[in-house]
Amino acid sequence: YNWLAVTGACLMLTRAKFMAVGGFSEELPVAFNDVDLCMRLHTAGLYNVVCQAVRLMHYESISRGHDHQDALKTARLQRELNHLYQRNPNYMGYDPFYNINLHPNNLHFSLHIDE
Repeated sequence: YNWLAVTGACLMLTRAKFMAVGGFSEELPVAFNDVDLCMRLHTAGLYNVVCQAVRLMHYESISRGHDHQDALKTARLQRELNHLYQRNPNYMGYDPFYNINLHPNNLHFSLHIDE
């Protein structure tokens, strides 16, 4: 399956491709630098391919804590999200691989049914 973005914890690519799109952005020092990288890779004509046979254990933010635990971290997260979409405006609210028949705001990929 193709995905627009994957977590940096399980992202693999060649150094040449990483460098060709500028690597991780230092303007996104904590969050969304992996998503930004994936967006720039897609813009460059490359794809993230997800292999469903692989199983990984990833403990999000285990070393730095969760972003929604205090006001400063939450504010930084929002600033970085805004900056992500300033850098990649064509992807705001748009994922080229998301099926239009699925609900746009559902984590379980349920069908979108207009009533």
